[in-house]
Amino acid sequence: GVQKDRQDQAAVGWEYQTDLSKHESQTDAAKGFGGKYGVQKDRQDKSAGGYDDMEEVKPTYRTQRGPAGQASNIKAKFEKMASEDEEATRRVEEEERRRREREERAELTRKQRE
Repeated sequence: GVQKDRQDQAAVGWEYQTDLSKHESQTDAAKGFGGKYGVQKDRQDKSAGGYDDMEEVKPTYRTQRGPAGQASNIKAKFEKMASEDEEATRRVEEEERRRREREERAELTRKQRE
């Protein structure tokens, strides 16, 4: 066992439990991290303003609006691009068809000459 006469006076046993004191923010709702009434006034920055000191915020950014009907112009542009693409593919197909026909005619005339 333990020799009681030689034990450190500050030593305590396993059964000992200390009562921890609560932080002031846990005991008084008027203080602490925001608390019931907000920031602690004695620890507040001198240049800091409160919610009562705020002025109405005025927007400095103005949205720029385009000419009226711009959305329909965009739609028309996309439709025009699509029709131009269709026309371009149609032209390419037509040229390809004509080239093949010319090659076939040339082949037929060569065979007829032989």
